[in-house]
Amino acid sequence: MKGRLPCITTVTALFVLSLSISVNAGELENRLVICAMMGDVASVNTLILKGADVNAQDGTGGETALMAVANGFGEIGDAEVAQLLIDKGAKTEIKNKNGYTALIMAADKGNEGVASVLLNSGAHIEARDAHGMTPLMHAALSGKKGVAGLLIDRGADVNAVAGGFMRWTPLILAADSGKADIVRLLIEKGAKIEARDQYGYTALMRAADEGRADAVRALVDKGADINAKDPNGQTALDMAKAGVVVVILKKAGAKE
Repeated sequence: MKGRLPCITTVTALFVLSLSISVNAGELENRLVICAMMGDVASVNTLILKGADVNAQDGTGGETALMAVANGFGEIGDAEVAQLLIDKGAKTEIKNKNGYTALIMAADKGNEGVASVLLNSGAHIEARDAHGMTPLMHAALSGKKGVAGLLIDRGADVNAVAGGFMRWTPLILAADSGKADIVRLLIEKGAKIEARDQYGYTALMRAADEGRADAVRALVDKGADINAKDPNGQTALDMAKAGVVVVILKKAGAKE
C-alpha cells in the first residue's frame, strides 16, 4: 500500500502458508498481532483463513489483534483491519493486563477510525481499565480531541469519575495534563467545571499547580471559580508555580 510500510512478517508468513508448512498456533497469532498493528489487511485476512485465533492474547501484556490495530499507527487500513477482525469474531470487550479494551487503546492512541468501528460494533463506551478510567478519560489525558469528540457524540459521560482513589473526571485529567482544547470541548459539552478530585482540587487548581497556562486560561475563560478553595483553604493562585499562571489568575481577579 502506497505510503506505508508493509507488515514486517508478510513475506515470511505468505511463504510459509503457500507451502502449507505447519506452524504452531502461537506463531500464527504472533504474526496476526503484528500485521494487525501494521494495518496490513491482506496479511491479516490470510492468517485468519489459515486458522489464526482472532481472540488469542499474547503472553506478555494480554493483547489481542484487535487491541493491536487500535494501538497501531492510525493510518490507512487500520479501520478496515478492525472491521475484518470483528467480522471474523473478534470480541471487543477482552481486556489486557492493564484492563484496557480495544476502545480504550484507540482512545488513548487517538485512532478515530478504529474507535468508530468499535463503537459501531457495540463496544462498551464506558469500559473501565484497572484504574477505573474510561475511554474518554484516556482521550482527555492524551489530548486526542478527535476521538474525544467522537466519544462524546456517541454518548460518553463527560462527568464520569475514575474509580479507586483518584476520583478524577475527564476535565480534571485534561486540565492537569494541559490539554486546553480538550478542556474547552468538555466544558462546552456539559462537564462540571467545579468538580473535585480526591484531594478536593478543581480542574483549575490542578492546572495551576502543574503550571498549565493554556489550560488555566481556558478554564478562566469558561467561568471557573478562580477563588475556590481546597480543604486546606488554598486557592488556584496559592498553588500556582509558573509566573504566567499567576499573571492570568490575578488579571482575572484572583484574591491573594
